[in-house]
Amino acid sequence: MITILDLIFLFLLISIAAIWGYAIYDVTRTKFISKNNKIIWTALIYCIPLSAIFYFLYKKDII
Repeated sequence: MITILDLIFLFLLISIAAIWGYAIYDVTRTKFISKNNKIIWTALIYCIPLSAIFYFLYKKDII
């Protein structure tokens, strides 16, 4: 039987995966000032999914 807590956990898991996937897509499509920045952010987002949130917070400063 699925409880409300299970549904909340599933919703959080799906939203985190969606944010992570969109961050990867956005990094690959965005033109950075330096190619090194693009490589660093791609590696960070792949290795540390929490860095996707920081990418969106500081995106205007990076580009």
